[in-house]
Amino acid sequence: MSPKQLRFWGFPTHCICMDDGRILIVFVRRRHPFGIRDAVSENEGETWSEEFVLRDDLPYGNLGHPSVIEYRRGHFSATMAKTSKA
Repeated sequence: MSPKQLRFWGFPTHCICMDDGRILIVFVRRRHPFGIRDAVSENEGETWSEEFVLRDDLPYGNLGHPSVIEYRRGHFSATMAKTSKA
């Protein structure tokens, strides 16, 4: 499979393969509205769901790298560092 451009805007990303075979990407949106979002692929990255907003209420875009884990089948926890306004 070759790399391809996705329709989502955000960086950096963190990607995991979930226990059920889906691929989950979590990414930081560094332009308004600032926050963290995710999307899911059920076919090895050929197509993607719409993006889901996990958080979009941050006051600025100086955000750290996201991280995601699947803590139980089909359930995940995502986090990112929120840095000072520099």
